[in-house]
Amino acid sequence: MKKLVFILFLLIINFYLLYFKISSIDTRNAKLRLRKDELGIVILYLEQSTSLLIKKADYSLLYVIEYHGDNDLYETINLFAENIDYVFMWEEYDLQYSYKVVVDGSISINDIIIEKNSIRYQNHSFCIDTIGECDYIYLIRGVDGKVNAKMVLHNDSLSSSYVKGIYDNWGEIYKVRRSTYITLILGSDHGLIKVK
Repeated sequence: MKKLVFILFLLIINFYLLYFKISSIDTRNAKLRLRKDELGIVILYLEQSTSLLIKKADYSLLYVIEYHGDNDLYETINLFAENIDYVFMWEEYDLQYSYKVVVDGSISINDIIIEKNSIRYQNHSFCIDTIGECDYIYLIRGVDGKVNAKMVLHNDSLSSSYVKGIYDNWGEIYKVRRSTYITLILGSDHGLIKVK
């Protein structure tokens, strides 16, 4: 009887370790495999920072929206990219990267156009806290006006009444939570990937 309990105990531990290994593989191997014509925008919504990791097949850009000394940012970036080629910021932040610039106009990197509240790629426009002529909108603080876009993503920090108003006017809406990484892939069409 003791042998049977011991074997059962070992089986439970093995299944637990296997499950833990499988679930940790998802996050560790989150490197994006993009085609040449695709752009990936990974939303990094962390405890002390909010950033966008802009990925192409051959380079990576970081767009920092808010930063309050979050050391998890570097570790999280390493999940998705081996290195960062350029860093764009809303304000001057003390980051450990060499090539960084505060966005105050329009910056073009190959076929990507970066502005203060938007990223444009091919015929796609991704906007941050603005509802102008945007195909995809990421709401951090919320804005006034009618949302007319293909997709709306919003932080879980927005008030429930504001979010309800969005849901009443629009269908394809996704909540962005901390420690869950949402990736919008833009190319000939669009797709969404969620990594926990």
